[in-house]
Amino acid sequence: MKHPQYNIKFPVTEPHQLSQDEAFFCLIENGQEIKYRFHEYGDIYDRPGLNEQLFYHRLKCCSPKKVADILAKVLRNNSVEMTELRVLDLGAGNGMFGGATANGGCNPRYWR
Repeated sequence: MKHPQYNIKFPVTEPHQLSQDEAFFCLIENGQEIKYRFHEYGDIYDRPGLNEQLFYHRLKCCSPKKVADILAKVLRNNSVEMTELRVLDLGAGNGMFGGATANGGCNPRYWR
């Protein structure tokens, strides 16, 4: 499924100048600049593909892969195969973590 390309603008600030709850971006829609905080998930998920474009393509978020890699390491250290697991990704949102575990051979289930 092809999603629209959104016009995203970031504030000019020094890295880590804003707290996690203050961090924001601006979305230009219909000629208007609308300010959204990064944790306003309802507004972000209302726009198909915006979450992925914002966090994964523009900000290069790698949290799902990082957590899946840590899980795989813990499993290896305990002689457990990733294929033996079923992961229930509660509140899956975009399912990126489930996808990252599936790449390791896990059988994810999503619940939104």
